[in-house]
Amino acid sequence: MAKTAKASMINDMTEGNLTRQLLSFSWPFMLSNLLQVVYNLVDMIVVGQFVGSAGLSAVSNGGEMLHLFMLLCMGFATGGQIIISQYIGQGSLEGVKKTIGTMFTFITAMAVFAMLLGFTFGNSLLTLINIPEEAMGQAIDYTRVCYSGMIFVFGYNLVSAILRGMGDSKRPFWFIAIAAVTNLILDLVFVAGLGMEALGAALATVIGQGVSFVSSLIYLYIKRESF
Repeated sequence: MAKTAKASMINDMTEGNLTRQLLSFSWPFMLSNLLQVVYNLVDMIVVGQFVGSAGLSAVSNGGEMLHLFMLLCMGFATGGQIIISQYIGQGSLEGVKKTIGTMFTFITAMAVFAMLLGFTFGNSLLTLINIPEEAMGQAIDYTRVCYSGMIFVFGYNLVSAILRGMGDSKRPFWFIAIAAVTNLILDLVFVAGLGMEALGAALATVIGQGVSFVSSLIYLYIKRESF
């Protein structure tokens, strides 16, 4: 790929010191994955402190259901990320553009499918894993709100995969960090302050994910000429 043809957003990892490139790329990637895990943990800590065992059971078990959909999303997003990296290595910006377009279409469709699947079979799945009766109502509230925000979860992972495929792992970390901080603040407001129990934790999660996704879209829009 000629230097003049390179988009400014692309970090060519085939150039320069390989060890430095790998370290620079890997640490934000690992921290992003850590924050993904901490996300649900924060909900459980806050709910456990201010709601009690029933709320904690609802968030814990409901979070496991949502984790299944997140793994599905991350799998498809990672596949697209690899293809983008391959096209960049080949010097094919046209291939990068087509892959990004396909990813937006496919992963958006998957987000809608996951949302419909959750609303249709979510209660049955909660029954199958034998959630305590006293926690069932809160678990249903928690998962339904989170299912409604599937587009944000899938969207964040989509944008992150595009950026990582271009060699940028730092900005996806900042986007998920924004979501984590927003989630923590809103957990304290909705759960501790307003007493909304597991429903409040779900709202905090969805709003945090929405803020992260919108932030990433704004960034891509600002940098649209670089595509």
